[in-house]
Amino acid sequence: MKKIGILMFSLSTFLLNGMAKSETDKFSPIFQRLEEVTKIRESLSATLIGRKEPITVEDFKRVCAPAGEELKRWSVERGFKARQVSEKFRNPQHRPNEMEQEVLARFSKDRSLRRLDLPSRDPKNPGHFVFAPIEVAASCLTCHGAKEARPKFVVEKYPADLAHGFKSGDLRGMYSVFVPL
Repeated sequence: MKKIGILMFSLSTFLLNGMAKSETDKFSPIFQRLEEVTKIRESLSATLIGRKEPITVEDFKRVCAPAGEELKRWSVERGFKARQVSEKFRNPQHRPNEMEQEVLARFSKDRSLRRLDLPSRDPKNPGHFVFAPIEVAASCLTCHGAKEARPKFVVEKYPADLAHGFKSGDLRGMYSVFVPL
């Protein structure tokens, strides 16, 4: 009888782990695409390292905008809703909702957490949310480092800017993707 109990426990543990793994595997292509968007951002922002001239709005359009545009293009193509959110946002459109705030807190508390998927809480809008953290690369500090070192156009265009004071490796925010059923 004891052996049957141990066998049942082992089988249920195996099944639960297998189910959790298969759910994560289901969203692996999404997480991979989010990593690619991050690489786009980091490779373009690396072109600003060591630059002597002031950063301009044209630089922003050339360096930061393409990652956001690619995220938007990809999500529309797939029928997803994707956005970048942060509690320390520059653009108010990137303010996290309640669920996103909870997930950001989890990413902040457990910095080893690299991905998270959760079912929708809204029965009228079934689907899954997929989240991945965005960390600050050294190249991002040109615009997201010290408050007083921000480019002039950022100070002028975003007077309520909160997206500064970061250090390399800090949690900048996250990708939030809704995948409808």
